[in-house]
Amino acid sequence: MAEIPEHWQHGLSALLAAETEQAALEAAVGAIAAMLNTPAVGVLKGRSEHLSSVAGQGQEQYIAPLFVEALHTVDPNLLAGMQRHIDLLRDCAVLRLPFRDGAQVLGAVCTLDQPRNSAALAPYFATLELAFVQTVQRLRRLAETQLLYEISLRLSSTLDLPQLLHEVLALTATTFAAKSSRIFLYDERTSDLAMSFGPTSRPGAPDTLRVPMDGTIAGRVVRDGVAIIRNHQDADGMVISEQDAGIAVGKLICVPLKHFSRTLGALMLINQLDGPDFLDEDLRLLSTVASTIAVMIANARLYQRAIRDALTGAYNRGAFDNTLQEAWQRWQATGKGFTLILLDLDNFKQVNDRLGHTTGDQVLQQVTRILWETLREEDNIFRYGGEEFGILIDDLVELPVLSAITERLRAALDRELTLNNLVRVRISASIGLVTHPCHGASSPRDLLDIADDAAYQAKRNGKNQVAVAPLPSLA
Repeated sequence: MAEIPEHWQHGLSALLAAETEQAALEAAVGAIAAMLNTPAVGVLKGRSEHLSSVAGQGQEQYIAPLFVEALHTVDPNLLAGMQRHIDLLRDCAVLRLPFRDGAQVLGAVCTLDQPRNSAALAPYFATLELAFVQTVQRLRRLAETQLLYEISLRLSSTLDLPQLLHEVLALTATTFAAKSSRIFLYDERTSDLAMSFGPTSRPGAPDTLRVPMDGTIAGRVVRDGVAIIRNHQDADGMVISEQDAGIAVGKLICVPLKHFSRTLGALMLINQLDGPDFLDEDLRLLSTVASTIAVMIANARLYQRAIRDALTGAYNRGAFDNTLQEAWQRWQATGKGFTLILLDLDNFKQVNDRLGHTTGDQVLQQVTRILWETLREEDNIFRYGGEEFGILIDDLVELPVLSAITERLRAALDRELTLNNLVRVRISASIGLVTHPCHGASSPRDLLDIADDAAYQAKRNGKNQVAVAPLPSLA
């Protein structure tokens, strides 16, 4: 027995100095096996998978049944209906040492029991348990802090709301090893939820889907502002449904996205029925993550309101001026040119005068939709004035290519719109094209004036056409 404190001291020191959960588990298992001189197996419950450690002590035939006993001690539901190798342990007493954090079992070590020794060593085991729990808590807090930092760093790189939601869903599904993820944003205009799917959702699913507040778990979380964990069917009648979870039967955790006193929506993670349970520690961490996400969603919405035209959804005049200035500065720094297209809807005043401003607003909305559909995703579209739109195209200055693009825009806008299945409105546009530095502009303002003159020339030439600004004379 004189050597036992030395094994214990060595194991305790290694445990307290552990830099990973696996190292902590191995230190605890090794110390217990050495103190009792018996084989020992340890299991630590992780978020995505269980960690394990083995000290055979030359009796490897007991490892498999002890491993099953350790799993059963950590999570009795995990091995329901499975053979527990009782026959292999029939002649042996098993010592089960659970590591508890309050009422929760974090892990356990199972070993062959030697009653005389184990009773004498109980105080040492209790100290190891305390050190193990504190070490795991320390490591998990550190990991969570690093995770929150990484989430904040990645999410703060964009203020584009769809991109932000995509990043959120990918990060949370990976972090919590969930089968799928989704975000529900409350729409005050329609009093329902706009649901965005995570990258692990089934192929062919739409980007967003409308979900009612009533009768859905997400709706309850948003309405009450209280998180929900469902690892099995509860007696309150709220069932996991394919409507909001994407699966008919499964497990989920759903937390509110709160910004100050306002609930913006909900964040949900889903597992299959045979997947791991969602735990209270998952709820705590996901709630912290959700607080960070809610702030970023609120900031992204404020930013979008600041740079978007409220009527059409195109970027506004302020965003146009800033983007044009940035493109000019980028050309100065890198030498990469860019293109400016201005288009002016033909006879738009007659639409407002004849059919009213409501119809005119609908025309502007339809024109914006046509522009988004015709141009590349990376091309920027701005509502420059009342019926004027600006388009900035980076890193493309070849006039033949640009003329073809601009002509395609003109043709797309040369059409008859049917509004509300009743009103027919004929539209077309006069378009001016200018590139920089080809057209020799001396400033962003000068470039804008050149494009404006080209668009005006297209109108004077008969409307519904493209005018390329004249190149400067070489003389």
